[in-house]
Amino acid sequence: MSIDEPKNIDEALSASTEFDTVERWRRSKIDRRHSLIDDILAVVRSHGHDPGLDVIVSEMGVSKSLLRRNFVDSSDLAETALARYVSVEIEPRIRSALSSQKTDHPVIRAVTGAYVEVFTHDRPAYLFVTTHSAASGSKLIADTDYRIARLITAALGTSLGAQKMSTAGTAPIAFAILGTVRLCVHWWATQELVTADELVACVATMLEGGIRGITADEICGMTADEIC
Repeated sequence: MSIDEPKNIDEALSASTEFDTVERWRRSKIDRRHSLIDDILAVVRSHGHDPGLDVIVSEMGVSKSLLRRNFVDSSDLAETALARYVSVEIEPRIRSALSSQKTDHPVIRAVTGAYVEVFTHDRPAYLFVTTHSAASGSKLIADTDYRIARLITAALGTSLGAQKMSTAGTAPIAFAILGTVRLCVHWWATQELVTADELVACVATMLEGGIRGITADEICGMTADEIC
């Protein structure tokens, strides 16, 4: 008998019960943190992207100590807010926008349009999570880019493959698309010197021209499955 194996059925049941209890507690903690983040974002949407902690806790009807019990510090709160926002607001929009695209041109416009849509319809929350997560210097920002870049890489691979074009280099192209779109939307968030439609058209046209000018021999051949 292995030293790690339970000696009898009672020990096995006890170990299973302990695991279930720990797992339920972990799930409950995650759900509680997500619920608090959703409430914080609701306050942000009503009071602007930087309402301050006093306004947040007052509007939520909770104490600062409650937030401290659920988040280690401001960086932890910012990271959780970004992760929650990406999974609930940004990723679903990008997945939906990419799902029906068959060529690389609509793929680029879909990604650009999805980011612009998030900002135009949810400006305070978008600015809150991007500003605070950037200030925290979170590794989560890079992890988030990888998650979204994988979606773009897969979509590009499908669209280029359907056109009998080389899919080599779709990963670096995906990161170039994501970085360009995100930075342009951040610029547009503070300037808005053009309309949303003009921004999408300008960025998409530039990126489409860049992809057309690239050959498989000139770029790295990473695919979606090779992105760590």
